[in-house]
Amino acid sequence: MKQLLIAVCAILAFVLIGCNSIAADKEVALAKIVTIHEQLNNQDIEGIKSDISPMMLKDISMSGIEKMFTMIHTKLGKVKSSKNTKAMTGNIDSESAITLINDTIFEKGKGVETFTFHVKNGRATLLGYNIRIPDMKME
Repeated sequence: MKQLLIAVCAILAFVLIGCNSIAADKEVALAKIVTIHEQLNNQDIEGIKSDISPMMLKDISMSGIEKMFTMIHTKLGKVKSSKNTKAMTGNIDSESAITLINDTIFEKGKGVETFTFHVKNGRATLLGYNIRIPDMKME
């Protein structure tokens, strides 16, 4: 009985530590979204590019990232507000990842942004980004 109690306590401690880590990673990722929005508002695309994960570069070039964020800023303007609506954790290429979905209001419209980050040692790097803009044609 004593061994069972010790095993249950160990499992519970592991779960609690894991939950705290996920919560801490979410806070780091949310703070990174604020930073990205500030960089976007200031047209600091180089700042955004400085925290791109090498994994993201498998799917899009740095010039593609620059074009994407420049077009978002040009078409939608500055970020006015952004609210996190969902958070998910998982693994991408054997790395832990957190995906955050935000409803974002810009000067000229609104969109649903999806950010995927790798968080390690209190630092978030961008693994993926998507924006859905329901009533806008991208040219």
